Formats: sequence, structure tokens, C-alpha cells
Amino acid sequence: MRLEHTHPGKPRGYSSLMIWVYWLHTNAHVWVVNQQSDTVGWTEMHNARFAYYQLPKPYQAPKGTIAAVITISLTTNAAHDLPAVYVDDVEVVQVPK
Repeated sequence: MRLEHTHPGKPRGYSSLMIWVYWLHTNAHVWVVNQQSDTVGWTEMHNARFAYYQLPKPYQAPKGTIAAVITISLTTNAAHDLPAVYVDDVEVVQVPK
């Protein structure tokens, strides 16, 4: 992964890991993360939300939802930049009432 370089010429561009959760049969979605920086080892996230700087709160499916689609995408627009990302243990659990 690498942060965005906006100046002209090499090494312009960035790479990014983006994760979204889409709730089917509703228009609701959550932008979980837009990670553009390297990490050493594993990074663990719990209820992350992109550009949300308050205490994390669990994702809750809106009424009428029949399923969730979790989209994990790796994007790069930097020449000769081929990042590697490993995703392990994505969980969806029922929250007790």
C-alpha cells in the first residue's frame, strides 16, 4: 500500500484497500475503510467506518434487509505498484436484543 503522491511525474498515484457493506433490499451501506498506508504485520479492525472519528458502533442491518454484501477491493493507479493485502476472518454475527 502507499499514500497518494499528487506531484507531477514519478512516483505519482496511490494504492488503496476499500471495504464496503451493502444491505440488500435497502439503500443503506457503510464505507468501512479506505486504507492507503503500509502496516507492519496485521491490522485488526472492529466496526471501523471511513471518516467516522467517534467511538465505533456495531453495524446494524436496517429493517427489510435480507442479506449483506461485503465488497473488498484493492485499487492502484500508480505505475509499477503491486500491493499485497491479506484478509482473514470477516464475521457477521447476530447482536442480542
